[in-house]
Amino acid sequence: MYTSLSIKNFRAFETLEIEGLKRVNLFTGRNNSGKTSVLEAVYLLEGEHVTLRARRLFETRGLAAVSFTRFSARTMPWATLFRSLGVEKDIHISGLQDTAQPLDVILTTTLDEEARNNYVNGFRMPHIDVESRAILIARKSHLAQSRDAIWVTNGKIQPDVNDESTLRPSSYLISGTKPSHTELSRYFDGLELVKGTDPILQALLLIDPRLQGLKTNTSAGPSLLYADLGGATLLPLAVVGDGMLRMLEIVFAILQNPGRAVMIDEIENGFHYSVLPKVWELIHKLAKQYNVQVFAVTHSHECAVAAHVAAEADNYGYFRIEQKNGIGRAVAYSHEQMQTSIEANLEVR
Repeated sequence: MYTSLSIKNFRAFETLEIEGLKRVNLFTGRNNSGKTSVLEAVYLLEGEHVTLRARRLFETRGLAAVSFTRFSARTMPWATLFRSLGVEKDIHISGLQDTAQPLDVILTTTLDEEARNNYVNGFRMPHIDVESRAILIARKSHLAQSRDAIWVTNGKIQPDVNDESTLRPSSYLISGTKPSHTELSRYFDGLELVKGTDPILQALLLIDPRLQGLKTNTSAGPSLLYADLGGATLLPLAVVGDGMLRMLEIVFAILQNPGRAVMIDEIENGFHYSVLPKVWELIHKLAKQYNVQVFAVTHSHECAVAAHVAAEADNYGYFRIEQKNGIGRAVAYSHEQMQTSIEANLEVR
């Protein structure tokens, strides 16, 4: 579990230092202050193959089909990870864990001698244009040094590993996009095999008390999840409501990542404000039960209040992210400060 984070030259930040992280952490701040970037930084830090995670970030930001200009590294999709597209200066993300072990990731487009031997003269990428530096290399240190890369060949991104599905389970980033119904169905089937669906059903009951069960069905094509709401027929979960899907995705992420981190962007999306206290009670409970560290972002006052009310003081951190000219600041609110602010009806977002 991380106790602090340091972010340099990533997205809008020239620098950002965050101290005092807890098991569950909620970030607020104005638009474009860098809240989502904090989640993405942790997501990269947690990755076994960092550059593949970077590629997933391109996809969540709608940059998967970007056109590549051969003669400029600034037109590569990964340039958007660097502050002001400044690929000449490395990204450095580091975190200190409660075991006192530091974890560091450096993202670079600069080909030093070792990188040249590994990726240019090696068998994996013989045709790279060195002058255009059309490559992203990640160096990760945690007890031992590791390295991976992605590059562009014939207008397509090429990775070190052939199949992302070969990656071991790792931390999960929940973005604002809707989840894959086929994947949710597959996850549910896996939990059913080990009789582990009870937390899922309990969570969904918070959203709709009529729920009597979930079923998977493949008779009409790809496997989909159906909800039993007591009617004559089961309903595809896709048409039941965004709140059910959001709750399902959050609980799945926690159950599948014991001992790791889960990042949730705009956590209030899909939820009516009246269910937020129960949602946060469940998140706090599951995070503790499965030893998961949660990083979440909200713009909602009701969501911030609900998270505070449901929390144990020692296990919850509330931070307001501010940023000016690239210099970031994470203002931490203690449990007592949050309580005082809420009672005085002060703005805490």
